[in-house]
Amino acid sequence: QKGFTIIELIVVILLLGILTATALPRFLDVTDQAHRSVFDATMGAFATGVALAHAQFIAAGEDITDTFSQYGGTQVSDEGYPVGVSVGADVNELDENTECLNIYSNLLQSGAPVIAEDTAITTTATAISTTTLGNAVTITSDADFVAQFTATDICTYAYVGQHQATGQTPGIYNFTYNIATGVVAEGTVL
Repeated sequence: QKGFTIIELIVVILLLGILTATALPRFLDVTDQAHRSVFDATMGAFATGVALAHAQFIAAGEDITDTFSQYGGTQVSDEGYPVGVSVGADVNELDENTECLNIYSNLLQSGAPVIAEDTAITTTATAISTTTLGNAVTITSDADFVAQFTATDICTYAYVGQHQATGQTPGIYNFTYNIATGVVAEGTVL
């Protein structure tokens, strides 16, 4: 006499089913949103670092021989944009992936997502292979971004962190940095 009727139980079950049907897709999409947020935050921090280094170059009287100790000894191009530490024969040209790696590492503070150059990534049991930047790349679970110079004045940074657990390769976000103009721009999804 004091229990629930069958109709009341059915109504409660229907309400729980409706709540589950509407809430579950939102929870499944949270992981993708989190990865996109990591990418956006990293790209924004990188662009801010480029702008700060350029502002310091201007404040220092546009002295191209000056290196910035607070940016890990980063050198600048003729236009005053960061070009890394181990520049080759021409300060206005990139000639190895390490330069792009140095720019990223020196502009972002500690705690930034881990980066590796695409030719230096080792194979582990959890690694996946992909062709993120036109070359075969093995991505380990400890690399969130992969750096590669894709032209003499452009570094490309691909976010591969979202594929560490799943082993999927589509949908890799990336951004480019032009050392001649200082432009940091989102690339097309690979």
